[in-house]
Amino acid sequence: MKKKTKFRILILFFASFLIEGNISAATLSEYTNARDSVAKFILSLQYPQGTPAAGAFRKSPNAAYYDQVEGKDTMMYMVEPYFTHIACISLLTMSETDNDQYMQAVENWMTWYMDKITQGYPLQSTDPAYIVNYYYDITGNIQTTCPPADKMPTSIYCNQIDAEDSDPALFFLLAYRYYLKKVELGSANPKAWFQTSGYQTKLENFVKFIKSDLLTAYNLTIAKRSYAIQYTMDNVEVFLGLDAFAKIEENIYNNASATITTDAINMSAGIKTAINDWKMYPLNKTPASYLDFKLYGVGSCDGFLSAKNMYAFTPMIWPSLFGVDTDFDSEAANYSRNLINDAMTGWNNPDWTMSAASNSFWDVAVGYFFTMSSDPSYQDLGKKQAESASSVSFKPSSKDIASYIADAGWHLLNLQAIISRLEQGTVSYEFYLYKLSN
Repeated sequence: MKKKTKFRILILFFASFLIEGNISAATLSEYTNARDSVAKFILSLQYPQGTPAAGAFRKSPNAAYYDQVEGKDTMMYMVEPYFTHIACISLLTMSETDNDQYMQAVENWMTWYMDKITQGYPLQSTDPAYIVNYYYDITGNIQTTCPPADKMPTSIYCNQIDAEDSDPALFFLLAYRYYLKKVELGSANPKAWFQTSGYQTKLENFVKFIKSDLLTAYNLTIAKRSYAIQYTMDNVEVFLGLDAFAKIEENIYNNASATITTDAINMSAGIKTAINDWKMYPLNKTPASYLDFKLYGVGSCDGFLSAKNMYAFTPMIWPSLFGVDTDFDSEAANYSRNLINDAMTGWNNPDWTMSAASNSFWDVAVGYFFTMSSDPSYQDLGKKQAESASSVSFKPSSKDIASYIADAGWHLLNLQAIISRLEQGTVSYEFYLYKLSN
């Protein structure tokens, strides 16, 4: 139901790893031009002010479905908050003034999102103003949250969201990064947006909802009430999101000692402990980073592994990439590296780097995960993977712009990382893949 699209895009929050040698013969200006093009692509997807859709971003330039509206064929476009959060995080790296087009675009998105959330608690999944995907026509004047049954499967797309746990968690991350960027740019009042009437209550209601309706006895969250699976990826994102929420309460609302702040801190810590304590999951002593496919009825991961499918690997590396598993040589981390290495050896080239099937998330993430190891052979594989990413996935001469908003956001962050190293005039460079956890 949920994870394949999500696997391809996230994320952004790693430290750095070294790539030996020059990234390419491209000049700094070629990379900055490519970066600017991607940023403009993201901005082009945002609906203008003055319409019901104001501030929202279309997920893709392509329509999600066609419908008859007043006797006319009308293209309807999806607004999917989870993916838009990612793109807006990338836009924050473009901002150079407190009120430039990028900061304004992010703020307009955050306002759209908050205005679509009900004030009351508990929140109701049947309420179309709850955290759901929206659909608009190209003008932003026609909207719905429930596409017709003959257009899209209503069981999935009618008044639904990908995940009730990680969607607000990623918004907490975006909101806190927005605040930090306002501070960095010298805003006279970086807290202004957060002081909008009702916003603090809405943010706090999210945390109350996660605690009361989504948190399990294992101190993990389920994806949604109608889909009670404890996903590794979601929980890692909730771990970071709750930490960001606590910082919002402390630094913006001066609410450090409040019960809601303590609850967020405790839930975040509990998720981290639960994921790291993978021995609590009995099946084949499978580490928590493998639980998505093995333990909760989503099907075996073995088929993905044998097919050399990256969707099987992404949950394995998530805890290390997001700071949940800080022991880079933990039993779970090395178990996952061994699975990936055994499955991938000989695929595409002898080093299993992805030059024949590049992907702007996977190329970088798996490289970094392997460079974390203290094993020299794994470190070497990680560096080779990074070299492949620099020469294949991020060629500024490429005319291919990501087809949907989160891919573009991920791509923009990587281009920013390359540019930051080129600007320092170094021959070798590091990926500084935007670290949201601090």
